[in-house]
Formats: sequence, structure tokens, C-alpha cells
Amino acid sequence: DVYKRQSLNLVNVDNGDHRILVSSNTLPVAEDLEAGQATVLIDYIQWLPDAEGVAFNTIVRNLNGPDVGNQEDLWLATIDGELVESFSAGEGGGIFAFEPDGRILLSRAGELAKATLNGLEQDTILQYEPINTASEYIYYPSPQLTSSGAYVAVPASDPWFPGAETVLWQAPYYSPAIQIGRIANVVLTQPVVWSLDGQKIAFIQQPDDGEQPVSRLYIAEGDGSGALPYAGGTSLNIFDWNPEDDRFLYAGTGFYAIGRAQAPPSQILLPEGQSAAEARWLADNDYIVTIVDPANQSWEIRSANVSGETTVLANGPGQWSN
Repeated sequence: DVYKRQSLNLVNVDNGDHRILVSSNTLPVAEDLEAGQATVLIDYIQWLPDAEGVAFNTIVRNLNGPDVGNQEDLWLATIDGELVESFSAGEGGGIFAFEPDGRILLSRAGELAKATLNGLEQDTILQYEPINTASEYIYYPSPQLTSSGAYVAVPASDPWFPGAETVLWQAPYYSPAIQIGRIANVVLTQPVVWSLDGQKIAFIQQPDDGEQPVSRLYIAEGDGSGALPYAGGTSLNIFDWNPEDDRFLYAGTGFYAIGRAQAPPSQILLPEGQSAAEARWLADNDYIVTIVDPANQSWEIRSANVSGETTVLANGPGQWSN
């Protein structure tokens, strides 16, 4: 049952050397909950800068009530299976990203901070009003690293208000964060995605009210200027720009696609009920995509390229959680 336990797995892109790095049932629950009332699950995952391991934080799930939420901790797991708690619960962030010098960006409720991995040095580089998510869910802005520093998009404190805007910030590696632009309000569950050179963004705008709301995917300059609609649809997700910054991966109901500025998308249609849960570029023309099938409780990870060739790397039963 994915709601009770998970495992963090490592597999080569050629489908070899499959191993389990961490089992979630070995991780502690910091919240003061009675035994058997909650479980801890692996939540946000990032590769370490040296690619010799991964970092992750955890979320507490109440088995008999509403979710407790992200523990804002940070764990390091090497590819050899060594596990270290770098930040205890409440000391890390809900989302994080590593800078080239080894420092880490920590996204917390109301602030973005920089810290050394041992936690001895911490600086708040951006403060903002906590985001109203219309639920107990805490919104953590997603910092993204580029060749010109880190960028982050922060929605309005009340993103449901007509005319609300999302503010774009740049956090150069050795100076405080600076505001660079604004865009029309974005879908909270979909972060603004910058190209790897920081010169372009792709984002999904809040849908219009209606019985079948349609979201719109936009492409713009890195500061949000010159935004142009690229595609529309339901359940749109924007994933990643390739290293050459000329293609991006996104998905919608019944398909995932390779987008390209000033060119129509290349869509890959999926069988009814399936969807693309995640996709990332491996190189300019090669990518990896996770396909989930909730009705049949199954998932599949594929590597593919822009020519349409695909290879199944891993698959299994159960509900996918990324």
C-alpha cells in the first residue's frame, strides 16, 4: 500500500543494476502522533551535485485523517546505500535545490533560504506572504538552477483573486534575490519552468471558470515579457526544457508532448486512462517519462528520444508517487 510504505529505487538507464536505496518504513515520524496513526513517505527528491547519491525529504500521512504535511527535513542517500539525516524535521525545506558550490536553497512557508549542507550557515534571501491554497496544503515555491543563477516564481498570497499575479525572482549565486518581472497568475500545482540558460520560461495559466475549464500553456522571455500562448487543454503539466533550450516536455489529458517555440508540438498519444506523471530530458534529444495507469494500479518508466524510439526501464503494480 503506497499510503503505508515506499522505497526509493536506483536503476541504470539501460535497465540494469536495479537496487533499493531507502525504505520509507525505516524513516522516523517527527510529529507527535500515536503509534499506528501515521506513516512517513518519501516526498521531494533531487540528485546530489556529484551524482553519487540523492537527497530527499519526507511527508507525514495520517492514516485515519487529513495529511499532516511535509516534515521539512533533508536526508542524503548515497548510491552505495549510506543514509544520513542532514536537516532534522523543521530545519530543512519543503522543496530544495543544490547550487554548484554545494550550498542548498531551501523553500519554506514564507521564505527562501540558502544554507550549507551541514546547516551551520543559513541566510534568508527572499521573504513572501504565505500562499492561500484554499486548504491545509502548504505551497512551497520551486527554486530552479540555471547557468545565470537560481530563479523562483512566487504566486500572490491570494491567487484566487481576479487579476492576481505571480512575481518572478532571480537569486544570483552570490547576491540577494531580485525581482525581475510579473506574469498572469499560474496554476499553483504547476511551477514556472525556466530554460537552462534562464532566457525563456514556460508556464500554465489558471483556467477560466466553467464546467470544463481549459488551461493554457505559455512561452515567454525569462523575465515574463512577451508571453505567447502555445497550447491549451485539460490537466496540463509542464516538465522540463532540454539542454539546448529549444524543446520542452509537457503533458495533458491522454497525451504527452515535445513542444518547440514557433513550431507545432509533437504529441505522443496514450491509451485511455493513462497519463504522464513526470518527464525529464537526459540529453538534447533523449528523455525519460513516467506513465501511470490509475485504473489498473500500474506504472511504467520509459526512456525515449525525439525520433519516437522508446525503451521500458522499469514498471510495476501499485499507485505511482513521485
